Amino acid sequence: MSGYYNVECSTTNSNEDDYDPFGSTPSQQPKSLPKKELLPRAQFFHGKIDRHVAECRLQQANQRGAYLVRQSKNGFVLSFRGHSGIHHFRIAAVCGDFYIGGRRFSTLSELVGYYTHVSDILKSERLHYHVVPPEPAPHNRKVVAILPYNKLADTDELSFKKGDVFEVEQDMGDGWLWCKKVEGEGLNPNEDLPSGLVYHELVADFTEECYPWYHGSISAVDAAAKLVEGGEGSFLVRPSDRSPGDYSIFLFINKSIQRFRIEKKQNTFVMGGRYFDTLEAIITRYKTEHIAEGHCLGDPILKAPQFGVPNSQAKVEEIYSTIQQLREQNTRTSTAMKGFLHKKTVDNKKWKQAWFVLNAGEAMLYFYDNPHRTKPRGIIDLGCSGLYAVHDSLFDQPHCFQLVERALPCLSTIYYLSAPDGEAAQDWYTSLSKICNPQSGQLRHICSMKVCLIEAKRLPPLLVLNPFCVMSLDDIKIARSQVKSAPDPVWEEEYCLDDIPSNINSFTVTVCSKGKKDKNADMAQVILELKDMWTMEPIDKWYPLQGVSPVLENWGSLHLRVHFSKEVILPISEYATLRQLLLEDDFSLVMEIQEVFSRETSLLAKNLLTLFIAEKKEAKLLKALGLREIENETDASIMFRGSSLFTSMIDLYMKNGALDFIRSSISAPVASIVNGKQSCELNPAKLDSLHDACTNAEHLLAMLDDFTEKIFASVYQLPLCLRYLLATFQKAIIKRWPNEHLLRTQVISSFIFLRLLCPAIINPHQYKIVTSAPSPMASRNLMLVAKCLQNLSNLAEFGLKEQWMEVVNPFILKNKSKVIRFIEEICAVNTTDVPRGMGECGALKDTARALESIFSLTMCHLSEVKSQPRLKKLAMVCEMLVKHKEKLEAPST
Repeated sequence: MSGYYNVECSTTNSNEDDYDPFGSTPSQQPKSLPKKELLPRAQFFHGKIDRHVAECRLQQANQRGAYLVRQSKNGFVLSFRGHSGIHHFRIAAVCGDFYIGGRRFSTLSELVGYYTHVSDILKSERLHYHVVPPEPAPHNRKVVAILPYNKLADTDELSFKKGDVFEVEQDMGDGWLWCKKVEGEGLNPNEDLPSGLVYHELVADFTEECYPWYHGSISAVDAAAKLVEGGEGSFLVRPSDRSPGDYSIFLFINKSIQRFRIEKKQNTFVMGGRYFDTLEAIITRYKTEHIAEGHCLGDPILKAPQFGVPNSQAKVEEIYSTIQQLREQNTRTSTAMKGFLHKKTVDNKKWKQAWFVLNAGEAMLYFYDNPHRTKPRGIIDLGCSGLYAVHDSLFDQPHCFQLVERALPCLSTIYYLSAPDGEAAQDWYTSLSKICNPQSGQLRHICSMKVCLIEAKRLPPLLVLNPFCVMSLDDIKIARSQVKSAPDPVWEEEYCLDDIPSNINSFTVTVCSKGKKDKNADMAQVILELKDMWTMEPIDKWYPLQGVSPVLENWGSLHLRVHFSKEVILPISEYATLRQLLLEDDFSLVMEIQEVFSRETSLLAKNLLTLFIAEKKEAKLLKALGLREIENETDASIMFRGSSLFTSMIDLYMKNGALDFIRSSISAPVASIVNGKQSCELNPAKLDSLHDACTNAEHLLAMLDDFTEKIFASVYQLPLCLRYLLATFQKAIIKRWPNEHLLRTQVISSFIFLRLLCPAIINPHQYKIVTSAPSPMASRNLMLVAKCLQNLSNLAEFGLKEQWMEVVNPFILKNKSKVIRFIEEICAVNTTDVPRGMGECGALKDTARALESIFSLTMCHLSEVKSQPRLKKLAMVCEMLVKHKEKLEAPST
């Protein structure tokens, strides 16, 4: 058996299981070994040999556990002979570091040592026997600095002086080399050798002529004369006269010249039966060890080092100018995407920001401290990684996804990533999916699941006091529920799990017990095979719970409603007729289908909004739907308060399109509350002492002033298209209810405060205003602020129901006129011409999938659609689309 390991490998090591975000897990950072225990690279590195040669050498070794490391086109490969045959593991080499299995090593010797002494390379198998190469592999290229250089701050460049010597570890492109400094000033023998970027025109190849004691053109007679002049023990090295290609050490001892031959064998030097990597290694050894009886090498006969220096000052200035231009460009080849993401792994339980760069050509995802760095903090090998969505509930924040790297079959490394907004998350997910979950042909296959966690019965209360549920796809955690109380918890929580990889086999719901300090325990579970879940209608069923450990026979049961679906999405051109039908200027079809698809209002709203945004017609549609609601409403007090197609669409539109307004208006005051330690609590039932009420009230009022000041100053951050819609609705309200003078403000302010700002204040981490969920006290403070702003937007003071909030009423009275003026400023736009839309709107981009979803909804309600005279054309178009889809699917099946 031979082959690279990839994402299909599912074997796991019991000691290093997948990261559990709700419990403690073992570290996946490599343990450092003492250098004296590390095997020299020359003992196992075979240079550039192909897979066939590597396998032959492992077969000749005739030992299980035998291994070698070889160089490949894009890095290195660890070839290993295990119980089931020969396996090849890719080693990524980046900026002097080596990556395998999600781990980073400074040297190949450290990597080999780790999988020899610390960790398995396959399940219950480690590296045991190194195969020595038949001849030494070539060493890294050495270069010498021909010009001095001072690094740019906060970059990975190296500073150096003329004459410093480097080993080249990697060609980074654009003329930059990643080098390790091996000779020169400032080296500390107790520290690792410094490494970094060196521009190629600042260095030249290191040859023998660079050694000050090497005299390449001196004759034997002149050499002898210089040694006599140098005195007893003086020496030099020159080419051998008798053996071309070899070298000779000329040493003056006992008033005579002694010669010692150095034989050059491929990549090594041989003297006295000993092998050396370099000429310098020979000189260093015999400076302290006798080269002849009673004698070591003394003082060398020196010459000026010879290396190519630019022949003019103009050339020198041109080199430095080129470096400056490259700094400003700061380009990376084959970059498909780049940007800031937050990352969370096993050892980092807090989200940390990093600069990510996706190299599609290499199938690698690099992450850096900042955009100016060249050496990454780490890399993720996408060639052996799976991409999975993460539900907002797992970490209580949106825009997350995860990569599961399986470079080794006995280890999975999970990276949780979080994008700044929905649009960025969608862009990253789409780009990564092309590498991790590639699809061939014209059709796109997308699996999704809608899960309703309803309730549980008869949970053992002594074992599961505070239960919550974690949902997983093949052991990959993707969602979690709220914590409830046993024995009969009721959740009624719904989860939409989108874009499930096609290689997933099972869906698991695990009932966990909430412990102190996040020490949670898995207690019982339900495992559903996806092949049994693919039905047209949702499966609503009670499932018996099976104990994770056999403590009890009866763990109770779990009530789930699950609908697993598979979408086959055609190229966008195939939906042209359906698209044209939906986009008709009078929107008659949209008005009709919202009644038929009333149970799927949220899904329909998302799909229609995605389609109309792509056509830059969303303003026309939202205007038509909003004006229709105003016309049909008889009670002004509940205007836009119900759940309809319009309110679902406008909520989604504002949340995705007005993020700049949200962040500019409330980011600073929210951060102040999250980082503060002063409570705003006014409810006597929640206060430890009534004496705290005055201090808390003062703090709350100060916070409210801060919020309103920022909000009222952010009018022009609202997208013009949204301001146009609000102004249009305000005019219609004035015309419909001319005597309700406050209604024009109350209805429009409910859009801004009730639907947009207050949800963001209550859940700032979901809107990426803060990086983690606020503390309980901060959450309560934010809730009180939102409550006050909601009353302010309604132009209403607190009454008898909440007397303890009446202290806020002077603030509301003081700011009523400001709210009215704020709404008037928002609506002070031209309503004659309809704007062309706000362009891309968050994650609402996949037009083909939106049309496929509308098509699927139509087919689910086909009989009802056919019964509506105005929808017969829609039914006919969708039935024709079914036949066309069957033709396109036929070749693939």
